[in-house]
Amino acid sequence: MRFGTEFQFRARSSDEPTFTGAELLAAGYLTEPTALEENLPKGFVPVDQPLVTVFVASYPQTNFGSEYREAALLVSCRYKEQIGSLCLGIVVDDDVALILGREVFGYPKKMADITLDVSSNTAVGKARRKGVDFLEVRAELGPASDMTTLPQAGPTFLVKAFPAADLTGVEWQPKVVSSKIAPQVKEFRPAKSCEITLRESTSDPWAAFPVKDVLFGGYIRANLTMAPGEVLGEIEASDWLPFMATNLR
Repeated sequence: MRFGTEFQFRARSSDEPTFTGAELLAAGYLTEPTALEENLPKGFVPVDQPLVTVFVASYPQTNFGSEYREAALLVSCRYKEQIGSLCLGIVVDDDVALILGREVFGYPKKMADITLDVSSNTAVGKARRKGVDFLEVRAELGPASDMTTLPQAGPTFLVKAFPAADLTGVEWQPKVVSSKIAPQVKEFRPAKSCEITLRESTSDPWAAFPVKDVLFGGYIRANLTMAPGEVLGEIEASDWLPFMATNLR
């Protein structure tokens, strides 16, 4: 047995991360416009609609060998000329998914306890970390829709940065990465009603984006393919350091 293994990151297009039979409970809501102004790092600009999207997902099969659950918070914004959503919080319950997402793409992943329970008429997703259920999504599901494609919401923006070994800041200028996921929808059940609860947590301050009005929600079952990331530019290290510190807690 050898410690090192022969591995190529992307020898073929089929090496792109794939998620077969993924289940997602997703919801979008309007927050206070001031929440975006106060909580977006410099370089990211609020758009007209202060939209925040949250989801809880279960991935029963991936081509990188992990079966895991995930929850995330994404804030609609603009970077340069592109409109997308900045991922400011994401948790998983698998270490391989954390390492690949964080070190390759820049997803600010942490470990947490995550559950997604779907019955005939309801779906409930929760994320718990350090004793706090900081995210809870409850939806009453309607009948399945014939929709096989999802609306285009733009890319997910990520900031890829790592702390310096000498603890003085970051190892390199933080890079803004665009991540795109292509869904092949197998089933979509829109929510007849949806409730989003964000609870205060000093380690995971998702409640900094309070829920004003829930716009949409639903349960999705799909096969997902994640494209290689694209570096769009850089931001100042000083502008990202407070967010990086939050992601390390």
